[in-house]
Amino acid sequence: MQKTYHDFSGTDSGVGNITVDKDDERTFAEIDAEALREYNRKLEEQQLREKKLMRQYEWRGKLPPFCIEPMPHERQRLSGAGMTAEDRALRRQWLKDQELSPNEPVYVPDLIQKNPFRRFYGAPWNALFEKLRPYLVSCY
Repeated sequence: MQKTYHDFSGTDSGVGNITVDKDDERTFAEIDAEALREYNRKLEEQQLREKKLMRQYEWRGKLPPFCIEPMPHERQRLSGAGMTAEDRALRRQWLKDQELSPNEPVYVPDLIQKNPFRRFYGAPWNALFEKLRPYLVSCY
């Protein structure tokens, strides 16, 4: 099957005949147009992803650390009318909550991760410590 191909540049210098199989009825222009559509689709997806990542980066970078302390700055406590009795009670409670109880912080060995090399080289010392633990605990 013979098809003609036009250059579309305004000149007929690019006119030629292209032989296309009967099984595949697409011309090179159609194949190129499909490839361009696919490229543009992927490019738009990539740009959308980068835009989302940048928005998240900017959003997370501009937020201050989460702080629940009532009136954290001295200027807030002293300026204007100062602190009301309710503000003082709220701040007193917050300061009291910051004190650690005798059993804090809680040490959970399974939650402390060590890299494999530290575990390997520390194993003999850990074994020695476990053997000496009854003697060391009784001393202290």
